[in-house]
Amino acid sequence: MRSLFVFAISLIILLPSMANAETEEEEMARIQRELNAQLFGMDKKPEPPPPPPAAVPAPNIAPAPALKEEGLPLSTFTKYRLAGVSLGMAEADVKARLQAEGYACNMAQMQGMAKMLGRNVCVYASMEAPKIAMFTLRGGQIRDFELHESYKTGFPEEIFKRAKQKFLGDYGDQAKCKKQRRGELCEIFGHGYRIVLRSELDDDEAKIIRSVHTM
Repeated sequence: MRSLFVFAISLIILLPSMANAETEEEEMARIQRELNAQLFGMDKKPEPPPPPPAAVPAPNIAPAPALKEEGLPLSTFTKYRLAGVSLGMAEADVKARLQAEGYACNMAQMQGMAKMLGRNVCVYASMEAPKIAMFTLRGGQIRDFELHESYKTGFPEEIFKRAKQKFLGDYGDQAKCKKQRRGELCEIFGHGYRIVLRSELDDDEAKIIRSVHTM
């Protein structure tokens, strides 16, 4: 009986110690796990990778406007024709064209004028509307051309008025006109060229001079 009593007393003393011992083991295990997690990343879930950067939309750049040629195009001057003649034509072609239009380019009486002016001279003889064509050459090609037309009329202003209206209709605001002592001058410039319409008016005669020049 006494032995049983001693065993019971010993058991009562040991039970709290056993309970505390188990509690300490658990605590030590927990501390060890936390330490391992801090040192070695154990029991730590990997962080998810960062999301890819959002695509930046390309800027909406408007196309550059097409370059607009200022003033009149070059062809206005290089393709301008008088009596079928345009700048850049060879001398033989110019004379052949004028002769086809009824001009005489080898008249002996015109040679003196040609020498005095330093230009080639061709004449279209007519009782109603005679014409004189004059041109100079550079490197065998025509560099300027001038055409004189004469009209006998009781209303010389009307002849030039019609020519001027067509000139302004062709070239619009690019054409500049001004009064002169015996008539009027209209002209346009561009690309190193000049086109002219000029009038010389008398009481019963209207002379219209048209020309294209390399400046």
